[in-house]
Amino acid sequence: SPALHKLVAYHLNSDGGAAAADVVRSLCITLEREDAIAVCQKALVIAKGCQSVDDLRSLTQQGLEDAGLPLKLIRDLEDYLNEHNAKSAMSSISSFINYSLRPTLAKSAPMAAYNMMVSSYHRHTDPENWAARKLQTAWQSRQARKRRRLAELVDLEAFQPEVKHSSSEEAYLLRRRRAEARLARMVRRWQERRAQRLAAGSATIVSRGKLPASPRSSQAVERLARTLYVGSDDIVADHCLKHSEGKLKECEVVEFLQMTIGDSSEANLVAHRFVTLHWLEDVDDLELIEDHHWNDWKIDEHITKLLKDKLLERTEDKVSNWFKSALSPVSFLWSSSPGDAADALVETVEPVDAPGQHSADASSSDAQRQKRSGEG
Repeated sequence: SPALHKLVAYHLNSDGGAAAADVVRSLCITLEREDAIAVCQKALVIAKGCQSVDDLRSLTQQGLEDAGLPLKLIRDLEDYLNEHNAKSAMSSISSFINYSLRPTLAKSAPMAAYNMMVSSYHRHTDPENWAARKLQTAWQSRQARKRRRLAELVDLEAFQPEVKHSSSEEAYLLRRRRAEARLARMVRRWQERRAQRLAAGSATIVSRGKLPASPRSSQAVERLARTLYVGSDDIVADHCLKHSEGKLKECEVVEFLQMTIGDSSEANLVAHRFVTLHWLEDVDDLELIEDHHWNDWKIDEHITKLLKDKLLERTEDKVSNWFKSALSPVSFLWSSSPGDAADALVETVEPVDAPGQHSADASSSDAQRQKRSGEG
């Protein structure tokens, strides 16, 4: 997707590299799940100890599922890692060509002779441009020599500046000042948000700008969590259920389940499993469900078979429609005889009449018509 391309490009161009928490935050924003950013970061970054993209790359799909991440987020995370690997490989190849291969070829004898011929040509045709290029090359060479000398001096310990180590008390005071400044900024932002909410007329100020759930809805969420085997240790699933307040989000998957297995309590549980817990909102997202997921989620065998058959039928219809659309330009040629196909091709081309040909054909047809009427 375009958002994924921008995300990979931003993280590749950043100086410090991409952090795992930033990647999770960006993907949750792309999926319009801003409320789950904190719990997903906690499940992946804190529980699994992932701090960078390399740590994310070391995790398998089973490891991501064990962390409690939704299937839709896992799919987008794998797509991000694949694209990041491809762009990193292309960047390394481009760096090798620009900084290793091209300088080596520039020092070779054929390239030196070619550069000499080009320089001689520019010297006679455009002396001012040739002189500017010479000065620019000399300046770049001088700066490169200075950088090499500076690097050689830095490598020597005698030329390294003395590092002043601060005491533990000074370090503590520095950390305290930084913490106080950060707390002051946080309090100021909280006061600004509180003033905005009061101005908007909200009577109750709670986190995330939502009113507290009623006891009836909280009891329904608890019953739903027990039915779906969601424990308190599964922080992502528990947060998704509480945030939904036991209500299903309107999407294609909910309509697909209602048309396939009807509007029953079992269909409601399956819809909550797919949509609320794993963010599968499009019917194409159901292709992410593998065989072991049906067993792990303890879905009824009859419903499992019905959904699998319906998804297989839908996939076959999509493949069939694709082949029909791909072969539609030549479908007539495949179904007709060679003579009919040739006639059809001839009829599509309108002949161009020569000057006077149309009038001659009309007079000859009139003469034949008169002859047939006289014979009659």
